[in-house]
Amino acid sequence: MPNKILFFRKLALSLSLVPLVWWGVSTNCSTLGFTGAYSFQASRDGQGSLENIIGIPQEYIVEKGDTLLDIARAYSFGVEEVKAVNPGVDPWVPPVGHKVLLPTQWVLPISSYQGIVINIPELRLYYFFNSRTDRGFARIVKSFSIGLGEDDWQTPTGRYKVVGKEKNPTWYIPASIWKEGRYPKRIVPPGPDNPLGKYRLLLSLPSYGIHGTDWPWAVGRKFTHGCIRLYPEDIEKLYYIVPAGTPVDITYQPIKVGTKGTEVYIEVHPDIYGRIKNPFQTAINLLKQRGLLSRVDLDRVLKALDEQNGLPKKISLD
Repeated sequence: MPNKILFFRKLALSLSLVPLVWWGVSTNCSTLGFTGAYSFQASRDGQGSLENIIGIPQEYIVEKGDTLLDIARAYSFGVEEVKAVNPGVDPWVPPVGHKVLLPTQWVLPISSYQGIVINIPELRLYYFFNSRTDRGFARIVKSFSIGLGEDDWQTPTGRYKVVGKEKNPTWYIPASIWKEGRYPKRIVPPGPDNPLGKYRLLLSLPSYGIHGTDWPWAVGRKFTHGCIRLYPEDIEKLYYIVPAGTPVDITYQPIKVGTKGTEVYIEVHPDIYGRIKNPFQTAINLLKQRGLLSRVDLDRVLKALDEQNGLPKKISLD
C-alpha cells in the first residue's frame, strides 16, 4: 500500500485544487472534493461542439523514499501511465524534489455518458451517475485505472449490464484457464490469494466481470484473462455505488478528440491490441465528425500521434 505520507499529500493536493465548498459542485467538468470525481455538464462551446474534457493537470514533488509505483497507486493510476508522462525518471528512485507530472486530465471517450464506460486502449474505467448536492442534482463522472486482458485473452468490446454483485467471491476456474496448469486448485476460496479480490461486479457477458485483484501491480497493464481488475481500494468504492442493472459499454478508442472552451484537444494512447490501421486517418475522421478539422493544426496532430503518451494535447490553430 502507498505510505501514509503519500495519502495525506494526495488529500492536500486534491483539496488545494477545489474552488468550492465541501461536496459542492462547481463549474463544468470540475473536481469534487478529494474523491476523484468530476462534475460533468454536457454543454457546448461557443462554436457548437460538445465539451468533453474533465480534470486539470497536477504535479507531485518527490520526497525521500518515494517510488513511481507508490505515487501511481496513491493517485489511482497504473505505474505505466505515470511513467509514460515522465520519461527518463527512474521508477524506483525518482530524484528527490523532482516534479512528477500526474495525468489527471482526460478527454472523455465517445459514449452515451451513462453508467460504466471502459476504454480498452487507455486502460481506464469511467462511471457516470447523478449525485445530489447542495445545489440540486449534478452529473458526475469517476475515473479509475484498470487492468485488462493479455494479447491472447483480449477483453471484448460491446454493451452489457451489471447483473449481480459479490462480496468475498469464490473463483471457480473456467476450463479454458484451468488447462493452462497455473493454479493448483480448481476452486479458489475468498482470501488474499484469490485473483478476484474482495469485490466483484458480474456482467451479462458470461465469465467476465469487474473485480479487485490479489496483485495490485496488474492494474494499468494487460495482465488478465479478459476481466477488468481494479486496485482493491478502488473496486471497494465502485462496488458500493454501482447498482445492478447499470449499463456497461466496453469500447476501443486509442484516439480521442475534444474541446474545452475554444480550444481543441487530442488524447492518444498506444493501440494495445493493434486494431488501428491508420492512426492519422482515424484522427482526421474523428475531427471531421465533430466539425473540428478546420480549427486544428495538423502538425500538432501528428506530434501527438507520435508521442501517444495519454495526455490531452492542444491542437488548436494559434
